[in-house]
Amino acid sequence: MTRRLFTMSIVPLAAEAAAPLRLSLEIVQPLGLRAMLRNTSKSTLTIVHDPFVQPSRLSLSVNGRAIKPADMREVERYSTTVSEDQMQRLEPGRSLEIFKALVDRRERGARIQWGPYEFDRLEGGVYSARVDWVAAYPKAWTGKLASNTVKITL
Repeated sequence: MTRRLFTMSIVPLAAEAAAPLRLSLEIVQPLGLRAMLRNTSKSTLTIVHDPFVQPSRLSLSVNGRAIKPADMREVERYSTTVSEDQMQRLEPGRSLEIFKALVDRRERGARIQWGPYEFDRLEGGVYSARVDWVAAYPKAWTGKLASNTVKITL
């Protein structure tokens, strides 16, 4: 005789709601990168994207090796106060360029300045690039976004 000691049922977790914003990264000419934020919701959203208070972060890698940028906020003083003029309203279906950086070619390698993040002395090669953004200011949209990955040849 077999006794059933317990029963188990698997209940699927509710799917997370899709983020109302989409972050995309694209290559622009002359050689550079541009991050765009698109409001995919039906409501107007308040956004705070500031290079020092709440920046997006560019990630670069080459041959699977991540390149660590210098963070200028570690050596410079800056205000962490968010003012009304730093808040932007993004209407439904609209896009906003949140950052654009051009590649600065130099004798000792290329340089990319992304807000407070500086990638310097980049050797020639094919790099993978992606942007991440954590929005945490309570009077605006909050959440985490990651862009698509693009390949950029330096």
